[in-house]
Amino acid sequence: MSSKWYGKLATVIFYIAIATSLVIRYFNANVLEKPIYDFSIYIYCIALIITILALILYFRAFNMKKYIKDEKEKLK
Repeated sequence: MSSKWYGKLATVIFYIAIATSLVIRYFNANVLEKPIYDFSIYIYCIALIITILALILYFRAFNMKKYIKDEKEKLK
C-alpha cells in the first residue's frame, strides 16, 4: 500500500511545526511585545491532531484491504 495524502499532510505539518519552533526560538520573535511561543504549541497540537486522523484513516484503509486479519482468521 502506497502512502496517501493524509500521511503526507501529517508529515508536512509536523515539519512545519519543527521549523516554526526553531525559528521562534532562534530569533526570539515578538509580536506586540509578547513572545509568540504559544504559536509553536498550537501548530504542534494541529500536527498531533492530523497525525491521529492519518492513523485512523490508514487503519481503515488497511482494514478494508484485509491487511489486518480478524482474530477468528488468525486462530484457524
